[in-house]
Amino acid sequence: MKRITQASILVATLLAFWLVGCSVDNPGSVQVKENSGERVFLQYVAVGNSLTAGYMDAGLHVAGQHQSYPALIAQKMGFTVEAGPHDDFYQPYVNDPGIGSTSTGDPSQVAGVVYWTGTSIALTGTTPIAEVPTLLLAATVPVPYNNLGIPGAYFVNIWFAKARGKICPEPEVVHEENPTNNSQ
Repeated sequence: MKRITQASILVATLLAFWLVGCSVDNPGSVQVKENSGERVFLQYVAVGNSLTAGYMDAGLHVAGQHQSYPALIAQKMGFTVEAGPHDDFYQPYVNDPGIGSTSTGDPSQVAGVVYWTGTSIALTGTTPIAEVPTLLLAATVPVPYNNLGIPGAYFVNIWFAKARGKICPEPEVVHEENPTNNSQ
């Protein structure tokens, strides 16, 4: 009896959705216009975490940044996305071997990204810590970046990043012995 009731409710719900979805108007065919290469917007800015930055192969490097979703969207919108001075969509590009998230075991070295050798995983290379700024290809670009992806960023990091206390208030400091606002 319970199954019949459940089946009846399901059929009634599907019938209701079908009836509500029906219309006397016939919209005809929908035409989708493909972008012919001209820009859709004047400006496109992406803010996010590692997915936005183009984090790939356990680190940041140019190949992954070219495949980041903001770069792919910008290309479809008609922007030029390349690591050069004629770029319309600027990203903070990181040159090879990249800046990886794995440890080298040597605190004076930064690991590059990883790759599959066919039998194991290996680093593309290492960079001395003092030379890491030389990996930043777009560090001298005098324009604002369009891709503001930061691997490991949370929404709260982005929210409190600009003009702390001006756009949004300081977070309250609460002490255990007096659970009131002690930030004055």
